[in-house]
Amino acid sequence: MGSYPRNVKLFAAFEKGFLDLTWDAHLLRDEELDTLVADLEHAMIEYKAGLLDEEALRVRLADIIHSVPAKVTLA
Repeated sequence: MGSYPRNVKLFAAFEKGFLDLTWDAHLLRDEELDTLVADLEHAMIEYKAGLLDEEALRVRLADIIHSVPAKVTLA
């Protein structure tokens, strides 16, 4: 997330890429993933609505991502 672009046009590309990659995430039936996607989408909606400035969005996205617990599966 640290490389998230500081530009509205690039935000639109970031948002489109995110939505393209996650639109069907619910099909995996993973509650934690669904929550993560919803939290990230909510932050982007707040930004687009003018409730967050760009720096606040960056912080919110980083906080959300850093809150995800790491899962390790050993074969």
